Amino acid sequence: MRLGTILYALWATGISGWFLYAAIVGTSPFASTSQASRGAGIYGPTHK
Repeated sequence: MRLGTILYALWATGISGWFLYAAIVGTSPFASTSQASRGAGIYGPTHK
């Protein structure tokens, strides 16, 4: 494989992992307020 293909695959995997993490934790890089507080347990996305 070419180096560019490998780097693109790593980038796409990182973006997908970031999306899944944000979906589980309930945070958004675009939110106008601070991140959701984490209590005991795992919660999904919190919407306004």
